Amino acid sequence: ALPYAALGLLALLSLEHWVLPHGHKPEPTPGPGEPEHHHPVGLATFVALSVHTLVDGVVLAFSSQAQLAGPVLVALVLHKLPAAVALSSLLIQERFGTVKTMAMSAFFALMVPLGAVATLAVGTSVLAPWAPRAIAFSGGTFLHVVLGDLLPQLKAAPSPIRVVISLSLGVALMAVLRD
Repeated sequence: ALPYAALGLLALLSLEHWVLPHGHKPEPTPGPGEPEHHHPVGLATFVALSVHTLVDGVVLAFSSQAQLAGPVLVALVLHKLPAAVALSSLLIQERFGTVKTMAMSAFFALMVPLGAVATLAVGTSVLAPWAPRAIAFSGGTFLHVVLGDLLPQLKAAPSPIRVVISLSLGVALMAVLRD
């Protein structure tokens, strides 16, 4: 699981540094017709939680095969409610606007049924070998969000490539020393 969790962490770190918009200091509220500026934490959190939630749908599909769909669904609902509130609050705080926040929240909410339906459509027997890897990857994306809050120097690094290379080398070293 460790390599897939590390891959999820590095994928989101790379996405945040090279694809998502960067904001290093708070921008003033844009006037009418001016583009909005977002801090990458909101988008990174949205991506991480959406991937995590998509994998939760995969887990729900597998649990239905083991006659555990009811308890797993209850656990997911109880788990996703605070996550949805936190995500929406973060997006609003970062001035995504009401319509965009609602659209992103709806997309986030649809990830569980999408993951479950896709898993059942493809077949749980086909996906069974990949489910643990997907869960580990999902955990890695979630670790990125946590590390971003706990280790703010990751976001403040003058050279993001050094951070990614350092983390990659550390993971590679752990993989070599594991055996």
